[in-house]
Amino acid sequence: EKDDTDTVYAIKEAIKRGFDDFIIIGALGNRFDHSLGNISILEYLHNINIKAVIIDDYSEIMVVADETIKISDEYSFFSLINIFGKASGIYIKNAKYPLENAEITTEYQYGISNEVIKNKEAEVFVKNGKLLLIKVK
Repeated sequence: EKDDTDTVYAIKEAIKRGFDDFIIIGALGNRFDHSLGNISILEYLHNINIKAVIIDDYSEIMVVADETIKISDEYSFFSLINIFGKASGIYIKNAKYPLENAEITTEYQYGISNEVIKNKEAEVFVKNGKLLLIKVK
């Protein structure tokens, strides 16, 4: 009996042991409640300035906030999803659906299913707030 899930417990133990960069595998699956809980680990780690990504067979998920993230055209699609509240000052370059100083709220998720322009590298930047970036292979 414990308050943390096994994954949260393992993450906290790894932080105690000095790890500061995480690739989390096996965090998405049949239990949607656990999948959402594991995605929230990305925010937890982001808030304590630790880099983290969840990787499965099809995608990579990370938090984007106040830094430019580059996405190569090896990814078929990418999405920006807001589960954290308001996000503004959103820029997307070199993508089928570019954005300039946009806002994505939890109520209106129009950052789903974008595409990197072939032979380019898309750039994503979030000035205020944070978003989930999901890159799909």
